[in-house]
Amino acid sequence: MAAEVTIVVGATSGIGYALTKELLQSTNDKVMALGRRIECFKDMQVERLIPYKIDLSCSEQIDSLINEMQKDEIVVNKLVYCAGLAPITRIGEIDYKTIQETYTINTFSFLYICNKLWQYNLIKEGSSIVALSSIVAECYNYSQCVYGSSKIALNYIVKNLARVFVKNKVRVNALELGNVDTPMLRSLHPSEEQLSKCALGLIPLKRVTDEVLRLLSDESSHMTGSIITFDSGYLINK
Repeated sequence: MAAEVTIVVGATSGIGYALTKELLQSTNDKVMALGRRIECFKDMQVERLIPYKIDLSCSEQIDSLINEMQKDEIVVNKLVYCAGLAPITRIGEIDYKTIQETYTINTFSFLYICNKLWQYNLIKEGSSIVALSSIVAECYNYSQCVYGSSKIALNYIVKNLARVFVKNKVRVNALELGNVDTPMLRSLHPSEEQLSKCALGLIPLKRVTDEVLRLLSDESSHMTGSIITFDSGYLINK
């Protein structure tokens, strides 16, 4: 039986990198790891790992990916979209470039990739798609207008894709994350006050990858179009 194919978009850092490692350790899937810095995989000598260098801000590179998948007859069983930008920009300080870059990575590229996979029948019946969203979509933080609104748009896209893709029993869900204990978050040196808003503490990275794997599996076979809040109690404590 041929191995299933999982695509991780934004696989070269943070949650995407951790998820790629977890998929290789806990499944027999072939993992297409998409990102800009694929050199991070140079020490991973795993035959099932397919690193693919891509700049998501360039639609032509996404087109090339789809063309190569068609040529090699690669059909997807699972897709996880982890790519994202999170600029801190207050009203009055926002420039157009920041808006464009953030929406391109956080929203447009996800829609474009899913659209192309559907258009060319490159996603198998019964597949699962998971997009990583953020509770900032629920918080209306004055310094994260661009980021938060891009995640609101992402959530809307997830629900729309779910409605269309259900025809082929393809499930589409989003995981709306709070503060995850990643090296990037630690590097920002969050204050005790900020950390205290996570009523149950920072979310361990392993808990996030476990939840993504659950959403990819048959355990969530009756879930689609869902925006799942996974925030360690942040929203009830804001």
